[in-house]
Amino acid sequence: MIILNKKIYYFLIFIALIISSSFFTKSAQGQQIDVTLTWSTDTYIPTSYQGKALPVKGSNIEVVATINSLGVNPEKLIYNWFINDHFQKEGSGANKQILKFNTISSTNEKNIIRLEINDYNKSFLGVFYLSIEISKPEIILYAKEKLSGFNSKIINEYEIKSNQEIQFIAKPYFFNIDNVNDLNYKWELDEEKIIENKEGNTNKLLLKIDKISQLVKKELKIIVENKKNYLQRAQRIIDIILIP
Repeated sequence: MIILNKKIYYFLIFIALIISSSFFTKSAQGQQIDVTLTWSTDTYIPTSYQGKALPVKGSNIEVVATINSLGVNPEKLIYNWFINDHFQKEGSGANKQILKFNTISSTNEKNIIRLEINDYNKSFLGVFYLSIEISKPEIILYAKEKLSGFNSKIINEYEIKSNQEIQFIAKPYFFNIDNVNDLNYKWELDEEKIIENKEGNTNKLLLKIDKISQLVKKELKIIVENKKNYLQRAQRIIDIILIP
């Protein structure tokens, strides 16, 4: 009886080892899948900007899962997407390599994307992560003088000689708009609104400096608002040094 029990005992251990070995082999094979997660957004950037558009609150974001492993058919996989640990039921399922979402309801500065992939046999193939930071719209100021031409450098302080005209150009970045005309521009000089803007309500300001006898320092401010969402705004302040 004792010998029979020992045989049964060792037999059960043997079966358990086989099952365990099979499980870990499948897991190890599944973890070899290579996936790259990339994201993009549709916020506005100037045509000359060579960087990547950044998402802000209310932006549309698209995340794409690219399967790099040879012999793996992306269309025969099941994609389970999570945003900040919240399961995206509508965006998940078979052959759903692309996740689209809007950050309007996001209160986080980051959106943590988690993707869990299984095959049709419900074998777990891996989990992958992507962090997407939420930025804020920005305004950058440039200057253009009649004699020296366009100054492509970002300015925080600018010196202007008296008795001349200078054009300031504000370039918006990362607004949820289609073009610069979807924004309102408010220019102020020493906290006084500049009403007479020859360029109209645009991102350009033509400023004429009269002749002066002594050095003067003024503050130029521009406030930019999205016409469709006035909560989305940005401002830029620079010091202007007027030289006699």
